[in-house]
Amino acid sequence: VALVALYLAIDISSHLGNFVEQSSFWGLFPLIGGVYVTHLPLLFKELSPGILLVGATFALTELSRRNELVPIKASGTSLFRVLRPVFLMASLLTVLTVIDQEVVIPALAGRISWAEAVSKGKSVQEVADICVRDNFGNIFLPRTYMKDKQQMQGLYLLARYEDGKKKLEIISADAEWRPGDDGVYRWYVSDGKLIKYGPGEERLETRALGRNGYVIDVATAESTDEFHIRTDLLPRDFAHAGRDLYLHSVPELHRRLGRNPDDIFLNVELHKRYAFPLAHLILLTIGVPLMLHTHTRSRFLGAGLAILVFASYYAVMFFCVELGNEGTIAPAAAAWLPVLVFGPLGLFLLDSIRT
Repeated sequence: VALVALYLAIDISSHLGNFVEQSSFWGLFPLIGGVYVTHLPLLFKELSPGILLVGATFALTELSRRNELVPIKASGTSLFRVLRPVFLMASLLTVLTVIDQEVVIPALAGRISWAEAVSKGKSVQEVADICVRDNFGNIFLPRTYMKDKQQMQGLYLLARYEDGKKKLEIISADAEWRPGDDGVYRWYVSDGKLIKYGPGEERLETRALGRNGYVIDVATAESTDEFHIRTDLLPRDFAHAGRDLYLHSVPELHRRLGRNPDDIFLNVELHKRYAFPLAHLILLTIGVPLMLHTHTRSRFLGAGLAILVFASYYAVMFFCVELGNEGTIAPAAAAWLPVLVFGPLGLFLLDSIRT
């Protein structure tokens, strides 16, 4: 409760101006409540390792304050027996964190995106500056995608020959997803400019696009025109591309990675999904032995020590993720380096407990 309340106090105060601009006085509190209730699955995922560690150290501090640990050891009972429920709870929270990340958060992705947009004062229906690649190798970079209208604005499209050289470019165009006369939905491109290139990237044709000046067909369409572009991208692909990566499940990350295997951010996020749940057990193996070694009897010192361990692990994790996103270190190293650093340290400290 203390950690969540602290987070809410800081976050609400930093976004209060945006809330006030979007609601009347009487609607302000329901709006804030709706936004932060939606945030609860994210809070659980991010804070559960720290909350678990603080709770464990608090419980052990209480046993120490009441002089219960000494007679337990004197009776011949190992402290590992005392710690067994703590590690069982850590295992349970690890499973719940995975379920939260892979099931609950993706299911609420639309509501979470709404809450993020409201708190930042942005339009809920707009996605800006995204890059999407289809299974044909075409790259779409719309300046803005309107979710409700299923339209792209300021579209840049690049298609390549099999050897990687440019074949076709569409620049500063608009595109709309709508049915044609045959009832089949396609992307109809308007305005902007179209440039066709030969095999040596020499310009073959440059022309302005008028209303419905170019049609991007569905993946199953057939054509003898070499410059006829097909795509398997649907409106939901552009809407999902505007979402933060933490809102996607692992299968969705794999699907996006299949289209763009060199995307550093996707690779880092995918490795982090497998590494992060281990934080519950790793933090316990470090924080609990440190608390037992210091023989502290103060609740505040015990909680402070737990928060210090929690903050240290997260600082190293965020630092490594940033290095991975910048390409300084490999994506696998960015996600697993904190585990490889803190994991052996925790096992050593755990083994050094005088039971």
